Amino acid sequence: DVETLYAYADLLAFKRPEEQRDPELAEVLYKRVLDLEPNHLDVLVNYGILLMQSESKVLGAQALFQRAVAVDPERQVTDSRGESKSLKELCAELRVLLHQGAEQPSGQGVEGLKVQGEASD
Repeated sequence: DVETLYAYADLLAFKRPEEQRDPELAEVLYKRVLDLEPNHLDVLVNYGILLMQSESKVLGAQALFQRAVAVDPERQVTDSRGESKSLKELCAELRVLLHQGAEQPSGQGVEGLKVQGEASD
């Protein structure tokens, strides 16, 4: 079931102690959910957040966030500072950071994002 796969992916990506996390398996599970339900908003956002943790996957994260914007541009996310913003605002900030050549945009306040009402960490 899609929700079970999503919950397990989140557990592996964010909700276990760091030494017990398995981001590679979480990525496989997120991809599987998106195969079954391509517009699953929480997966698009949380999978994007997972990809943000790897410099080499930031563009993949941006693509996922853009897909999430297409589903619900006003969906609220909360950053590591506790500030709430829409997915649309997040994508605009990410585009600016990528354009400026930021190596690790997650250090600029998009780290620790979560869908409003979801616990990603």
